[in-house]
Amino acid sequence: MKHVFDDQNLVDSIKKSKILLVGGGGIGCEVIKNLLLTGFSHVSVIDLDTIDVSNLNRQFLFNKSHVGESKAKVAANVAHKNFAHGEHIDVKAIHNSIQSQEYDVSFFKSFSIVINALDNISARSHVNRMCLAANVPLIESGSEGYFGQVFTIKKHVSACYECTGQRQDQRTFASCTIRNTPSLPIHCIVWAKHLFAQLFGEDDPDNDVSPDLSDAEVASQVNELMKEISNDKKPETTREWAQKNNYDPIVLFNKLFCIDIQYLLKMVNLWEKRRKPTPLHFDDLAKEHFTCQPSSSTSSEVCNGKTYSKLKDQKIWTIRECYEVFSESLKELKERFNKEGNLIWDKDDETALNFVAAVSNLRSHCFGIEMKSKFDVKSMAGNIIPAISSTNSIIGGLITLQAIKLLQNLKHETNDEKLPNNSFEDNAIKNNCKQIFLRKVSLNRPNLISSYELFDPNPNCLVCSGRVPEIDITLSLNEVLMIDFVEQVLFKKLNFVCPDICIDGTAKVIWSKDEADMETEEEREISKKKLMSDFKSLKNDVRLRVNDLLQDYSVLITLKDEKFDLNENEGLFYKIIINEGEIKTESKNKESTNEIKDEAEEAFEKTKMDSSKEDELLRTDQQCLRTNELNDISKIGEIAYEENSQEIICIDDEDEEDSEDIMVMAEYAGETMVTEVENGGDVETDNSCDIIEVREKRKVEENEGDFLLKKRRLD
Repeated sequence: MKHVFDDQNLVDSIKKSKILLVGGGGIGCEVIKNLLLTGFSHVSVIDLDTIDVSNLNRQFLFNKSHVGESKAKVAANVAHKNFAHGEHIDVKAIHNSIQSQEYDVSFFKSFSIVINALDNISARSHVNRMCLAANVPLIESGSEGYFGQVFTIKKHVSACYECTGQRQDQRTFASCTIRNTPSLPIHCIVWAKHLFAQLFGEDDPDNDVSPDLSDAEVASQVNELMKEISNDKKPETTREWAQKNNYDPIVLFNKLFCIDIQYLLKMVNLWEKRRKPTPLHFDDLAKEHFTCQPSSSTSSEVCNGKTYSKLKDQKIWTIRECYEVFSESLKELKERFNKEGNLIWDKDDETALNFVAAVSNLRSHCFGIEMKSKFDVKSMAGNIIPAISSTNSIIGGLITLQAIKLLQNLKHETNDEKLPNNSFEDNAIKNNCKQIFLRKVSLNRPNLISSYELFDPNPNCLVCSGRVPEIDITLSLNEVLMIDFVEQVLFKKLNFVCPDICIDGTAKVIWSKDEADMETEEEREISKKKLMSDFKSLKNDVRLRVNDLLQDYSVLITLKDEKFDLNENEGLFYKIIINEGEIKTESKNKESTNEIKDEAEEAFEKTKMDSSKEDELLRTDQQCLRTNELNDISKIGEIAYEENSQEIICIDDEDEEDSEDIMVMAEYAGETMVTEVENGGDVETDNSCDIIEVREKRKVEENEGDFLLKKRRLD
C-alpha cells in the first residue's frame, strides 16, 4: 500500500480507520469490495433489507442461493472471502435499521467516516442528522439509470443533505385528479392501487375511487348531482358494494368503467376544456376493434397502429385481454382475501400486479390515455428507480476516492467539536473533496464525470444552521388526528425518529414516542381516534417544541388552526411555512445559490423559471433584485442577453482580477450541459438549446456575494 500511495501516514490511516457503510445494495456491494481491496481493515455494513431475485442482475455479491437472506450478512461474508487481503481484516454485518434507537450518537462517533448507499430519503435524512450531531464526515451518494452523484458532508464545512429544504420520496397527486380528471398513465395507476386497497386491503376513505363531488370545478353542480343519490339509503363503500355483488367481475367492470364514467360526464364543468371520457360497457368487449396483429418482425407486434415488443411483460394488452386478466386476478384475490384478511399491494405479487395493470389500462382507455405494458406499470406503481450496474460501479469507485481524500485531511486524534479558530482541516477538506456528477456524454458535454467545489452550508438550513428552526404549520385542529400529525408531518415530512412534543417554555409533554411504544393495544386504539383539538393545550398560535434526543435535533412549531381545501393543497392536510416562504419539494424560487443537488439532471431542471414569470431574477445572498435595476456595472456587473440569438454576453466590471469564471447551464435535446467561460467572454449555444441559468461569482466591495440569473427560453 505504501508503494501505491507513497504516503505512510495515509496507509496507516486507511488501516486504522473505521468505516460505517449504510446500505448493502447496488452501490453498497461496489463500495465494500473497493474498501477491502484498497486496504481498509475495519468496515461495518448495516442494512435491514433481504436479498430479492430482482437484485441479482446488478448486486454482484449475491446469487440465487442467497435469496431471502440478509443483504448485510451475505455482503460482508462474500466480500471478506473474496476481497480481504492480509490478516486482521474485520468486516461486521448488522441486519437492522439504521434508524433504530440503539444506534445513537455514540455509535456514530465510533467511526471515522460514514458512507451512505441508501435508497430512501427518510433514512438519508436521519444519517445526515446523526453524522452532524456526532461531527463525523459523511459521504452521500446516489444513482439513477446513467446518472449518479457523490458529495461529502462535514459539519460547518459543507452543505448537508437537507440544506436545500424538504424532500419527498414520492410524488403526490390531488384527489380530484385521480378520481375525476386523470390525464397521465400514473394517475390511472394510482387509482388502480387505491381500488386494490378498497377491495382487498385496509379501507382508507381518503383513497376512495368513486367520482369526487368535492372537486371545486363541480361546486355549482353538487346540489343537482346529490339529488340522484337516495337520501333514505346509507352510502355504501366500494368494498360493501363489491361484497354485496359477490365480486362479480362483469358487474364490477360495468360499475367502474361505465356507470362511474357516465356519472363523471354529468359534471359538465369538468369537460369544458378537457377531452370527455368514453364509458366502456362489458357488451362492448365482444365487438371491440382494439386487437393486436402480428407484424413482420419476430420480436414485435402492431397494436392500434403502433409497434410493440413481444418480450414477456412488455406487450400492450388489448381491452379484451385487460378484462380477462382483471377477471382472473379478481377471482384469485377474492379467495386470498377471504382466507388471509386484508391484503397489501406488492409489486412482486404477480396477481396483485396483474390486477393493477389491467385496471389502470382499462381506465386509461376510457380517458384516452396511453396504455402501458405490465412491465411499465410495475416500474411506475412500484416506484422503481432504474439501476445500471456500471453506474453503481463508477459511483462506488468515486466514493472510495472521496474516502481516501477525507482521510488525507482528517485529524484522527479526536472527534470532538472543532475549535472556531481551527480552520486548517476544514479548508483542506473544502479544497480537496468535491461534489461529483456522473452524466450521459453528448456532443455538447463530452465529460462523463464533472466535479465542483463543495457548496457552503445554507445559513437557513433547518438542520445544520446551528439554530433551533422555527416553522409554522397550518391545519384544522378539529379535523386532524394526532396520530396523523405525528406520522405524516413529524415522521414523514420532517424526518423525526423519536420525537417528544412539548409546549414551548414548559415541561409539559403532549406526545412522546417512547410512551406511545409502551401503550397497550387497547390504549393504542383509543389514541388513534384522538383529534388534535382533544388535547386542551393545542390551540391556535400555540408554540410547540419538538425534541428528538436520538438525533440531537429540535424544532419550534407554531400551530395555525385553519380550514382549507385539500385539493388545492395537493391533497395534504397541512401547510408548512418557514421564513415567510412555503417549503416545497420542487421549489421554483430558492433563497440561496449554495444548493446541493441530489440528482444532477433533476436538480438542474428545477432551476428553470416558471413560464408565468415576466422578469428574470438576480439573486444575492438574502435579497432578490429585478434585472432592470442592475445599472451600476461598477458595483455588481451585468449579464445581458441578445434578444434574437442564443448568445450570452457577460459584461465584466472594472476590476477583472476580482472576478471568477461564469458557469452556464443549458439544456440541449433534453439533456443538461454545463459550460464554464472566462468572465467577459461569450457563450454560444445551438438554436434548439434552452438557457437554464447563468452563475456568476465575484467580489463586491470586499464582500463576496453569489449571483444567479435565471432566464427562460429565448424565442
